[in-house]
Amino acid sequence: MDTTRADVKARKRHSCEVCGWPIEPGETYERAVTFDAGSVGVWKSHLTPCAVATDRAWFDGYQDGDGITADSVAEWADERQDTDEHAAELTRRLEINAQRWREQRAKELEVAG
Repeated sequence: MDTTRADVKARKRHSCEVCGWPIEPGETYERAVTFDAGSVGVWKSHLTPCAVATDRAWFDGYQDGDGITADSVAEWADERQDTDEHAAELTRRLEINAQRWREQRAKELEVAG
């Protein structure tokens, strides 16, 4: 497995693989491209807090041998939110996402019921 990483400027809107928030056109983000057994994977993330949190989670052993997942980074952030500013910001973003999802789901159930 080979991975290349680069900081690039977005030409269009993307979604961050870590926090799910948009990466807006003109914003610089990290793009990691992984080549593995004929398949290609692309991982896009905000430089902060997401790429920093991903790197720290990786170095702390949260990868599964085949790479790292957004869930692994979220677990790392949850466990370190009191001591790491990037973990705290990522956890805040994920909590906002969860709250938005709950509100949307409640509206859907209200309409259906």
